[in-house]
Amino acid sequence: MSVILALAGDTTVALDDAAISRSLAAMGAAAGDRVAIWRGVRVALAVARQPWEMSASFSGEALIVAQGELAVAADASIYYRDALRAALDRARITPAGDSASHLILAAYRAWGEECAAHLEGDFAFAIWDGVAHRIVAARDFSGKRTLYHSTVNGALVLASTAGGALALPGGSHALNLTVIAETAAGLWGGSAETCYESVRAVLGGWTLVRQGGEPPRLRQHWSVPAAST
Repeated sequence: MSVILALAGDTTVALDDAAISRSLAAMGAAAGDRVAIWRGVRVALAVARQPWEMSASFSGEALIVAQGELAVAADASIYYRDALRAALDRARITPAGDSASHLILAAYRAWGEECAAHLEGDFAFAIWDGVAHRIVAARDFSGKRTLYHSTVNGALVLASTAGGALALPGGSHALNLTVIAETAAGLWGGSAETCYESVRAVLGGWTLVRQGGEPPRLRQHWSVPAAST
């Protein structure tokens, strides 16, 4: 799998590449992984990808895909690509490449914040829109690829694991004792809370949007279809 990291906020500029690399390593990035770090105005995206994920049928060779004021970091496999390209063609959008990241970015160009609802596959991604000053992140409904969000020194952090946020300078390691107790008692019920007070999960089938400096908004882009009778 790939691990991804996205940071958006005024304090992002204070984080050097070494700090970002430590965060990737805390999420399991290994010495043989390919790594890319991309920076915009008060935003940074990073990806570390294992060699087997470089196949075109998985996440592909493209690490950070940037087009103008748009950029995406993705851990993803996208299915039914012909159908997606046909839908994009109807929306008059042409992907700039064939990788999962190119297709995800094309879907954002076509459908904006609703893009995840038009994707089939297993994915976790973060898109930066520099024109709208917006970050959009989502997971597929099955939740195979993990994604967490936190706030570190006023900046929004999105990371493949909780440890990615905690490894950043200023990350809070305060424990969420209620969640730990519930988990130990076998009472886990699919909450977005984690064992760390400062970290929440983006649940499978949900999209997170942060516009400017506003608090993140979370909404469900997929729900269980109603059974026909």
